[in-house]
Amino acid sequence: GVRVTGVRRSDDPVPGFDEIYATERLLEAIADAEFVIVTVPLTDETHHRFDAEVFEAMRDDAYFVNVARGPVVDEPALIDALEADSLAGAALDVFEEEPLPEASPLWELDEVIISPHCAAYTRDYFRDVGDIVRENVDRLETGEAFHNQVV
Repeated sequence: GVRVTGVRRSDDPVPGFDEIYATERLLEAIADAEFVIVTVPLTDETHHRFDAEVFEAMRDDAYFVNVARGPVVDEPALIDALEADSLAGAALDVFEEEPLPEASPLWELDEVIISPHCAAYTRDYFRDVGDIVRENVDRLETGEAFHNQVV
């Protein structure tokens, strides 16, 4: 019963997603989302990509989740949106400054879940990473492109 919408550089379809929007249509893509989950790499284009304009475009009963990189979010803008009840809440695994400073208002917000940059760790994390490394060593030997490569 979950509708999954994605945002990426192009609007080419992606298996498992009901709809894909190109990056320039981000505000339209998130306007009706209950959860906005950020998984982008940190680049010049994504630095502070999630800012006041993005939070204003979201529903006031929506939740914001960042498991990407801290600097992709304009943290003061997120704090302002949460304090103004413009968002229902946030789950944050990464921050502009890590560890999150004790003085950050995020610690005091009841509607915020904070984790210590460990969202990727699962019971099978090291086995799964080992599988990727083994596969990529094989690909290196045959001259194939790497799997799961971040550029």
